[in-house]
Amino acid sequence: MKSPFFFALLFLAATPLLAQKKSTIYNSPYKTEKDTLYARVDQSGTIINLNGAQYIRKWWPEKEQWHENLYDGISGVLVRDALYKDENLTEMSGRWMTFHTNGMLKDSGNFVDNKREGVFMSWYADGQQEMNARYRKGYPTDSCFQFFDNGQLEEISITDEWGNGIAQEYYPGGKIRMLGRLREGKREESWILKREDGTRLMQLEYLQDSITKTECFNESGTEVLPGTCIYEKPAVFPGGIRAWSLYISKNVRYPSKAVDNNIEAIVRVQFIIDKEGKVSEVEALGNVDKLLAEEAVKLIRKSPKWEPAIQLNKPVIYRHIQAITFQLK
Repeated sequence: MKSPFFFALLFLAATPLLAQKKSTIYNSPYKTEKDTLYARVDQSGTIINLNGAQYIRKWWPEKEQWHENLYDGISGVLVRDALYKDENLTEMSGRWMTFHTNGMLKDSGNFVDNKREGVFMSWYADGQQEMNARYRKGYPTDSCFQFFDNGQLEEISITDEWGNGIAQEYYPGGKIRMLGRLREGKREESWILKREDGTRLMQLEYLQDSITKTECFNESGTEVLPGTCIYEKPAVFPGGIRAWSLYISKNVRYPSKAVDNNIEAIVRVQFIIDKEGKVSEVEALGNVDKLLAEEAVKLIRKSPKWEPAIQLNKPVIYRHIQAITFQLK
């Protein structure tokens, strides 16, 4: 009998409709004699060749570049079509397209030396435009637009050729939600977050897109409130990511029947962490072995309480996906 081995991978979560190119379906493994063009990979890019793997990757040399097709591991639908300079697919160079799992185009643009160059556009799964932006050497330039799924303006930035300028976000009704400055395409200095009535809710200090300081205001937006002020924070297992990984490795069990029958798989489990930090609504995603799915779900259901997610200084419901790999040595 093979000895069981398993590990965990953490996943820390109005314009007119446009005619779109649809992606293709990948029906069977594409192999060569040396088997260089076919591999199953997980979210981190590790080759694992297991049932339930999130992606199927295929790549090949093409005109002094490397052409990659990435397919959804369950449906077989093409989710990315891209060009790279190197065989390891680390330096993007040329056309870049991603697709929704229904086959509709999601993102389209061009990379030069791993940096966005020229027009980038994105769409929602129904074909409604989501973004229209222009880049120069990786910096957003001119006017860039982001839209809600109903076509209303969600965000606009106006910058020079180096990505320096201003940006504003909007509520669905059109009122200003947030505004501040950009430097080299990243948020910098003070940003003001407003309520829909126009009063200040928060002031955030940014350094290269990272928040360094936050202040919360009273209902009139005139006085800074004492105490903790958090813009947003994901739910956290007690002790952090390492403690969560240790919890899984210590408590997961490989069902004996699955071991006897050489059953291996990656089980992706989706669950909710409520405002009190309790785990609920646990379910296995995709079509994987029932025994392994039941074990993974049972493991997550037994989880201790988490620190709840915070948004705008209030606890909120948080949805999380955990991948657990069952593999025999």
